[in-house]
Amino acid sequence: MNERDATRFVEEQWDMLYSPALRYACHISGSLGRAEDAVQETFLKMYRSLRTGHTIDQPRAWVFTVLRREVLKRTAADARYQGLDPAQTTRQLVVPMPSDDTLDEDSMKDLLGCLSSREAEVLLLRLGNLKHREIGDQLGIGIKSVSTFLARALDKLRVKVGKDVRKEAATPRVRKSTRDALL
Repeated sequence: MNERDATRFVEEQWDMLYSPALRYACHISGSLGRAEDAVQETFLKMYRSLRTGHTIDQPRAWVFTVLRREVLKRTAADARYQGLDPAQTTRQLVVPMPSDDTLDEDSMKDLLGCLSSREAEVLLLRLGNLKHREIGDQLGIGIKSVSTFLARALDKLRVKVGKDVRKEAATPRVRKSTRDALL
């Protein structure tokens, strides 16, 4: 792929995926700065990969897979630098989410704080429009497990916000608003 086509492709993916990728990276890294660096590095890797002749058939899945590896690598490296145990720091449940129009940062932390780390991770990946199979492949779990984690997360969120999120998620028009409220 030539430079101009690669640049255009990466810019299109950046516009579509930056926000959900940053939210996901914030969740698994526990640091907004580390998350921003990982997201930027991920899109830079996408550009380099395209320029070297590789094709990316499923860019959304590719971005989240590479991003997860990048965040975990950076988190482990930071932990080693600080003399901490990398295994403990990569599974933090700190959720510094960037603010948006519907929820502020503290509300999002409180909302996702009721979920286990795996439930929140699966939910954020699904909100990033990854399919159940892509989430399962990325996390090394089965499709049924993905569905179970999503169901548990929605049940916990329903209790937390006091309404039935599952019913709202059933209709496409409401599902987008529900997803936007959770993002």
